[in-house]
Amino acid sequence: MSLLSLEKFDCNGESTSVGVRWERWKRALFIYLEASNIDKDVKKKASLLHFGGLDLQEVFYNIPGANIEPSEGVDVFEVAISKLDSYFAPKQSRVYERHTFRLLKQEPEENLKNS
Repeated sequence: MSLLSLEKFDCNGESTSVGVRWERWKRALFIYLEASNIDKDVKKKASLLHFGGLDLQEVFYNIPGANIEPSEGVDVFEVAISKLDSYFAPKQSRVYERHTFRLLKQEPEENLKNS
């Protein structure tokens, strides 16, 4: 039995930083998997869900297509990571992007001929 461990992933923290927190936690998971010599995709997925905690499990099992059955040619761990990456990716706000765009101003030294 391994003495290595990870802290649970905080899914419920500040929503604006969840993507950064996910990337940091995922990096720690990959280090753990390598240090523990876990190389089978099914065991990697089990470690992901175990160490991620109940909140991460809840997110995972509610993402369509994330929990697939093991089959030849399909890496269930890579599918799980890909789905969670998409889920925790920073979201863009069209309203905010429009607001930012409208705040742009032409600088005095800028002209349309040099663009």
